[in-house]
Amino acid sequence: MIHKPSQSDRRCALCQSPAPLQLSHLIARGFYKYARTYEGEECETLVSVHGGMAQFDSRQISGYLLCRQCEGLFNDGGEKPVLKACDRSNPLKSIEDRVLALPRLDVLNGIEFYDASRLGPIRGQLVYFAVSVVWRWSVGYELWPDHSSVRHPLGPYEGHLRRFLMGEEPLPSSVHVDVQVIHTYSNAGMLGTPFGQTKGSPRAYTFWVPGIRFTVYIGKVLPPVIREHVLSGSRPVVELCALEYSRHFSKLKKSFDEARPVGKFAQSDLA
Repeated sequence: MIHKPSQSDRRCALCQSPAPLQLSHLIARGFYKYARTYEGEECETLVSVHGGMAQFDSRQISGYLLCRQCEGLFNDGGEKPVLKACDRSNPLKSIEDRVLALPRLDVLNGIEFYDASRLGPIRGQLVYFAVSVVWRWSVGYELWPDHSSVRHPLGPYEGHLRRFLMGEEPLPSSVHVDVQVIHTYSNAGMLGTPFGQTKGSPRAYTFWVPGIRFTVYIGKVLPPVIREHVLSGSRPVVELCALEYSRHFSKLKKSFDEARPVGKFAQSDLA
């Protein structure tokens, strides 16, 4: 169910100006199409796992959060270029092809690390997109259904990130974005809303779009092994790996394997 605000509370969460609000997706709807596409064919729905149950789910998480101008800011600043970079049908322009053209720095446990200083404008757009998703997930929690409606306050960072997204401040030095690109040949239609802890430092918030895993670290104490491999650092690094080498994917797969199939999914050949 989508929450539509009354005339009295139509205030944009980003610019904080009173204005008619647009229907904002937590993760841009174009990514849902990518997630539903398998071997060139588009499926009707996705499989979601929540509360120990796996079921078909065609919902797209959305709500009235931003005015038209700020919705356009998010689209142009991150969503559109990242969507384009995730399109694996366009050789030499996908994010994987761009990463493979960079100098490789290291390989560790099946994960390749590349020098992202020459990645071009998409480097900043990936960072902007990651921050925008985590920020709107936090401030718009009352709009999102089910597991996405749990409050994950960002504390004083909420205001700093809002001003960063508005172009008024640089990204805080204690906020870091880690980007892991997944090899095409092992890429599943992964799409996951943010999840992470509410206490401790740094807090790590992870989400997936098809072909990329994003983690946003917030906090002043960041282990050196992480600090040396983030895209947003002074020496930017981007990761590339097959899906089976992603530690985060292993956790998701375990949740899926242990989930109880329900509804039409339980009756399908996929269960």
